[in-house]
Amino acid sequence: MSTILSEKKTLSPWAKGGIGLGAGALLLVLVGFYAPPAPGLLPLVGMILLDYVLAFTLLGLACAIAKPFSNKLVGVGVGTAVVCFIRFMCSFLSGVLVWGNLNDGLAAWTYSLTYNGSYMLPETLLTMVAAVLLCRVPPLPARRPIPAAWRPRSTARRFPRTKSRAWSRASAPK
Repeated sequence: MSTILSEKKTLSPWAKGGIGLGAGALLLVLVGFYAPPAPGLLPLVGMILLDYVLAFTLLGLACAIAKPFSNKLVGVGVGTAVVCFIRFMCSFLSGVLVWGNLNDGLAAWTYSLTYNGSYMLPETLLTMVAAVLLCRVPPLPARRPIPAAWRPRSTARRFPRTKSRAWSRASAPK
């Protein structure tokens, strides 16, 4: 499509493929975009918000959920489990609301529960184990000071002041 538009002589240079602000690339993206079988724009926006924006943004709440626990490892495990469940609910709702019309014979909620549960349950368990194991790792030791022999010399010794300046502090204007 971009090639065809770039050959047209009647179009303005802004509409030609590849000329001016990447109009050709934009046209390729818009023409080649395959929208999911959503019944309209609102379900499509809902799918993008639920599946991507909201689901992954809420993963940052794990720290806030883990904070009230006195045991750090329990807090990390619970926080991880809760935010993974919230992400599952976002994907589940998106599956029911947007993708529910794609299944054959199953209710939309059953299909969404089965599909999203099949990958979110193992992911939740693996994420919990990894998060708890990372919290058990001791912190790195404090850095040792650099030995004096390895430190760079001060700039005062490397670049001594010379008397060849046009003026010195004593003769500086007051």
